[in-house]
Amino acid sequence: MGKNTLTNRIFYCETSNDGTLGGSHSCMYNLVRYSDRDRFRFTVGFFSENPFVERYRDLGVDVAIMPSVPSRRNGPIIARKAINWYRREYKLEKYLLSYIDRNKFDILLMNNTIFESTNFVNVGNRLRLPVIIYERGIMKYTREHVVASKRIDASVAVSDAILKNMFEYKFKSKIMERIYDGVDPALFEGPFDPIEIKNELMIPADSKVIGIIGNVRSWKGQKYFIEAFKILAQKYSNLYGLIIGGWSELDVEYLAELRQTVKDSGLADRITFLGYRKDTPALLSILDVFVHASIQPEPFGIVLLEAMAARVPIIATRFGGPIEILDAGRCGALVPPENGRDIAEECIKYFSNDIYRRDVVEKAYKRLCEKFHIQKTVNHVGKLLEIVQEKKTDRSR
Repeated sequence: MGKNTLTNRIFYCETSNDGTLGGSHSCMYNLVRYSDRDRFRFTVGFFSENPFVERYRDLGVDVAIMPSVPSRRNGPIIARKAINWYRREYKLEKYLLSYIDRNKFDILLMNNTIFESTNFVNVGNRLRLPVIIYERGIMKYTREHVVASKRIDASVAVSDAILKNMFEYKFKSKIMERIYDGVDPALFEGPFDPIEIKNELMIPADSKVIGIIGNVRSWKGQKYFIEAFKILAQKYSNLYGLIIGGWSELDVEYLAELRQTVKDSGLADRITFLGYRKDTPALLSILDVFVHASIQPEPFGIVLLEAMAARVPIIATRFGGPIEILDAGRCGALVPPENGRDIAEECIKYFSNDIYRRDVVEKAYKRLCEKFHIQKTVNHVGKLLEIVQEKKTDRSR
């Protein structure tokens, strides 16, 4: 972001609180880390403690942990709805109104959809503060949310697929823009020690490794990663697999099914569930192929950018954000969803043809630097923040 003598105080809040850490957390952190903090002073907000909190504090960024109240699930339905509204809507808005007014923020920036941010829209409008909301999913908006979008100063779609969906639902934000999330390629250059990393994971030094990164939930398609691995394991005795990502209480049953499939296939010593990890660049450095197997349209896919930055060849399902990111298949292989065999076949192409592999990887890296560099993202967001602030100031006069 460029230079300006004015410092805007921004409350940037992660409004999702499902117990997992996903791409939205990484994108939020990247934006704050690489922004000009002489010009934009961020306070980040969460509804629970998480591993990113210390990372923000290491940057010198203030962190607010807001009160979180679980939904009441028992009792008469009318009473339950009333109690939940009072606890989760009325009391939260009252808290936010006091906190935001007391801290004299200039802009409210929400990291998640209007579905999870209406309290902030209400408070922003009451305090006459500009409100910007990220739309990170291809959502089925209700009429209530479309009407609420009238009171949003700017909505940011992180892919053309999301922006198209917003227009189809007749979203009414004053400004609607597509701004791609970005990464810093330098973070993936290392140096890394592949042998040491493999030793830590108890993987032989001369092995081939394929991996999938993302929260463990059914729509992320880890099931089809395992299907592909079962096919590949018959051909490559030195192949190992990594399933990287955390899970919530709602995903425990799916996780158990995956573990059982791996065990029943006799692959428990070759496929490892790593859970949530902070060392994504190091893990990517040992991958021979990165798989993205979502069975629903992926709205964007920050992990695809990370694989591109690490120069790892990619296989992704052919819909949503991956089509945009991989330039319709020129920068990585695109396969139909729910198809482990096609994933396996694309892996074999990468394993057996070094020229093809290098060509795809270099095209992907070039596209990353041109379209998805974090500096491009923060410059675009910085301009939007300024525009929104100026428009709100003009209307207040």
